[in-house]
Amino acid sequence: MENLMKLERAKSLSERTFDELRNAILAMRPGENKLPSEDELSKALGVSRSTIREAVKQLQMDGAITKIQGRGTFAHPSVFQIKNRVDLHPDFYALLSQEHERVIMKVEPIGVNAPSSSYMRIFPDAIADEPVYVMVWRYYADDILMIFGTFEFPTRLLRSIPSPDFSVQNLPEFGKMYLYDDITYCAMQLRCGFSGIAAKQFGISETTPMQCWKEVIYDVGDRAVGYCRFFLNPDHMIMSLIAHFDL
Repeated sequence: MENLMKLERAKSLSERTFDELRNAILAMRPGENKLPSEDELSKALGVSRSTIREAVKQLQMDGAITKIQGRGTFAHPSVFQIKNRVDLHPDFYALLSQEHERVIMKVEPIGVNAPSSSYMRIFPDAIADEPVYVMVWRYYADDILMIFGTFEFPTRLLRSIPSPDFSVQNLPEFGKMYLYDDITYCAMQLRCGFSGIAAKQFGISETTPMQCWKEVIYDVGDRAVGYCRFFLNPDHMIMSLIAHFDL
């Protein structure tokens, strides 16, 4: 950690402290990755212990450090090399924006249809002929289609049917505009399979396996309000996540 530089006080001091610690961690080698104490970091960077705690808390949330009682705090430089971490950025636009400069999301309203067989399996209590509102979302990065997905929302849960030219940036925005209550989280399941529709979108063979993320969407009342399936372009896209063990 000798390469730590004292930081001048600034408006975003905790963020700058995080960046400095991140750079120091990236320079570490395996087996030589123990962080100094908060007091030592505070003196080395010329900032308060509370600022150090804020930066360390963010590093811990990112999975970049592990605290072990009686042994200290250990850093994990390899974590910063892992791309497309869906555990940090569940919003796909934000996720792609971490690695690409030009990201575009396009919404294509399909309209009111009968529910798909996948929807009926996810919602076993749904009525087979209950109409659902369907839309397609496409995420492009550097002009390449990276993610293709289809949403289904029961029409009875919509305050109004979106107009053919409507546009949103993410699910929470869609919820605020069209659902009776706010969207708060989604439960994801990772599958691997085939889809002729998605394969055609990506310009690949229908026999090419793809990562498929199935999501059940919940509102603030913990009610399941929607379902979607996202396919990842196998030639350009893969998602990752970090899972820490309790020590």
